[in-house]
Amino acid sequence: MLGQLLEEFNSISLEALKNKAELMERRDNKYVLSNEQTYAFLSHTQSEFDILEIDGLRKFHYLSYYYDSAELRTHLDHNQGRRRRIKIRHRHYVDSGRHYFEIKLKGQRKLTQKFRTVFNPAELNSDGLNAELTDFYFNTLAEHYDDEFAHSWLNQLVPSISVGYDRITLVAKKGDERITLDNGIYFADKDMQEDVKQSLNNDKWIVEVKSSTGRTKLDRWLFRNINRPVSMCSKYGMGITLLKMRQHNTRFNPILRRHFQSHFS
Repeated sequence: MLGQLLEEFNSISLEALKNKAELMERRDNKYVLSNEQTYAFLSHTQSEFDILEIDGLRKFHYLSYYYDSAELRTHLDHNQGRRRRIKIRHRHYVDSGRHYFEIKLKGQRKLTQKFRTVFNPAELNSDGLNAELTDFYFNTLAEHYDDEFAHSWLNQLVPSISVGYDRITLVAKKGDERITLDNGIYFADKDMQEDVKQSLNNDKWIVEVKSSTGRTKLDRWLFRNINRPVSMCSKYGMGITLLKMRQHNTRFNPILRRHFQSHFS
């Protein structure tokens, strides 16, 4: 059924998506939907959204390798709801072989800013970084926060956990809205060892509506017909909770218990 629904969308190329709705600065609303709710959502969006297609594929596998301090400062800042917080990751677009080093900043009024640079993974050192990437994250933090904040992170990053999932991306025919639908989500330590791997329920999807305003017609439709947005739905936050803080009372426990209870007790 899913494959048939995806084929009914008109397609959009990656280059066209970048020109139309790359949304490196945006506001997000996240929803957790069942398979049935996701199919209803896809049916509703067909007339007003196109689907990203690359080399004949309409669903793609992503791997994200996150960095944090040894004390898990980025996770703790998110868990505590700090106004200024960051996420830093190496994202591997598996199907195309592309690699990006990405920095996400959260600031006032729930605004998310994303900065990234392409790189060659063969040039990384044993910790998954190099001088060029260290300069990139330092300069980004200094420019958009301040020097003191940037210096507090200099040489502090170490590999944390990895997150994998399948993603579908929709782009509004009119306007700059973009939707991502993630499924088959799993977490592992930095080396992707199978013995410490944790997976979320495959019958659940994390759907994210991304826009410049954070209040869209689609958000209102979801609220009326399917579900309300959820908070504390960070894949990194949930992964850290499952892999490293299962016995701690983090703010990600409620969403794991409510929506992914077969893997969290």
